Parts: sequence; structure tokens; C-alpha cells
Amino acid sequence: DWSSDVCSSDLPGATVHGALFNPMQSEVVADPVSGAVGEWRVAGKSLLPAGALLGECRLLGFTERGLKDVIYTELDRFYRQTELLRPRLESLTPLPAGPLMTGYSAQAWLGRQAKIELVVRAFAHAPHLDLELRVERPDGFGCEALVMSFPAAITQPSFACDAGGLTLNPLTDLAPGAFRDRLVADRWAAVHGAEGALVLCSPEAPVTCFGGMHLFAWHREWPRALAPELWSVLSLNGHWLCGNVTRRNRASTRWRFRVAPLARFDPLAAQALGEIGRAHV
Repeated sequence: DWSSDVCSSDLPGATVHGALFNPMQSEVVADPVSGAVGEWRVAGKSLLPAGALLGECRLLGFTERGLKDVIYTELDRFYRQTELLRPRLESLTPLPAGPLMTGYSAQAWLGRQAKIELVVRAFAHAPHLDLELRVERPDGFGCEALVMSFPAAITQPSFACDAGGLTLNPLTDLAPGAFRDRLVADRWAAVHGAEGALVLCSPEAPVTCFGGMHLFAWHREWPRALAPELWSVLSLNGHWLCGNVTRRNRASTRWRFRVAPLARFDPLAAQALGEIGRAHV
């Protein structure tokens, strides 16, 4: 369980202190509409852009009836005409407060059928957040994708991710004409700039959009303006028509995320955070 591990406070490049997350110095506030993280401040510094939500889910998909009118080669056009549904908060429950951990649990609805629970935990021993997302969906056909937002308060963003143990810069290291909508970040993905860095680790959800939510945009070149955010892409029933992981017996699917701020971007620190995440699967 990620909530029980100890993340080193002397990671390379991270100016971290043991009391950085004590209740007098940090604050995590839930958004009253979606249940996502609306405010995240560490030692009085806001880590999120104004109005941005961390951990907000969006649902993208269509029904079997819609599939009858569209062929596979036209799915990109159909998806772009489909609204990204936002969650509707049902309940918000604080976790039991203690000297080492605080947080909350939010339950919400996505559309009419998908129910989600987002658990957010903050710790006293390290400046990171752990998010755990559970999705329950009843039987029924649906070709859907779930995406989750991870923005950062950075004015001129750059990006990096782990690619088989190497540090990849998606903006400069991809071949000309290569697919840019979403990439696989093996252990971690990061958005960074002069203000610092935000590192995202998820063993269950490595598929990531960099600089915005680009699903079915079919980018062969990067857009001129990229937002300082990462989007994690979660297959719900398989938006590429290859699976139905939550259909059997009203199954509940779980994804875990760790998001950590660094005073400056350091690939060694990011790799250490990624290895810690993989060790607790």
C-alpha cells in the first residue's frame, strides 16, 4: 500500500524537509463540484494554476447505438464530437486525521452509469500526494476512455518521461512525424520549468498526454501552445475497441497515482520516485 511506504526526504534535486507536510504548513482542499483537488499548497506555496483541478476525471465515449453509424476509420471524428463528461460529486468524507497523514475520499458520478471514488492522501514525511481512483460500472456495452488531469503552476513548461530507464524529452526526442497524442511513460512523467517540477508516477496507468488532453487529435507535430499539465489515460471499456475490463460482475477497477513536487527537475529524483511506486504494486 503506497500509504504505508516511506519516501526518502533527501532525493537528488528535492529541497524536502521532514515537516514540510505538517498541517500548519500544507493544505489540500477538495473541489466542491467534482471532488478533485482544487487547492494544493506546500509551505504556503500554491502548486496548482488558478482554477485548475488536480485529479479531475473526464469520461469520453459513446454507446453501441452510436457505433452503428460510424466505421473504425472515422472514430477520431466521432470522438471529437463527443462531450467530455465531468464528474458530479455525491459525497465528500475527510479521512481520519493523524500526525503522519491526512486527506479525503470523494464519491461522484460520471454520466449515468460510471461511479468513481477518489481517495487523496497527503503525508507528513514527504511532499507528495497519493491518489487512488476506483471506478464501478454496471454491465452494458460502452466504448469509453477515462482521463485524469495533473496540472502544475509553471509558466513555460517542458516535459520529460521515463522510456526504458532513459529520460525522454517528448518535445525534442521523437522522430519527425511520430505520433504525439499520447506516450507511454514507463515509471514517471514530469512537467517542469523555472518554478520547479511536478512528477507523476502510476504503475497502472502509464499512457500519458503531454501539454494537454490530445486524445484523437492525431498530432504529428506538437501544437505551438502547450499547457503545463499531464493527462493520464485510463482504459475503461477500451476506447480502442479491445477490452471491457469493468463489465464482468460489476467489477471495480483501481488506479493509483503519486504526484510529487521538486524544487528543480532532476531525472535521478524522478527515477527514484518511479521505482518507489513500482515497488508497491
